[in-house]
Amino acid sequence: MKSLAILLLVGLVLTLGCSKDDNPTAANGHRAGDERDFRLGNTDQTIRMCWIPAGNFQMGSQDGEQDRRDNEGPVHQVTFAEGFWMGKYEVTQKQWRAVMKSNPSYFHGESLPVEQVSWQDIWQFEDSFRRGVSSAE
Repeated sequence: MKSLAILLLVGLVLTLGCSKDDNPTAANGHRAGDERDFRLGNTDQTIRMCWIPAGNFQMGSQDGEQDRRDNEGPVHQVTFAEGFWMGKYEVTQKQWRAVMKSNPSYFHGESLPVEQVSWQDIWQFEDSFRRGVSSAE
């Protein structure tokens, strides 16, 4: 479960007050892949995020695909009705500590990804992050 949680943390999606009109041509100026640093609370720490516009993609793998696992299908369409900011890199232990004031990791190192976190820990991080976020630009 904890190894799954770190994989989910890598792809942590942090929606930061996005609206339905946030798309590549929206008046707010966000474009697919735009990058922005967000400050973590009242610290000097930031987290790099990329803009993901609203849209669709195909998820899953087809029957008969080499090395396919049973839980990877069927292929289906996923739709994001709203754009969102998503972390570009794994959350480091230093970033986690700036938000959560703790470090649950087994392997310690400021620049190492945080690990040994649960799905609930990740949601708590997101909630705390969103409450204290500001643009560093």
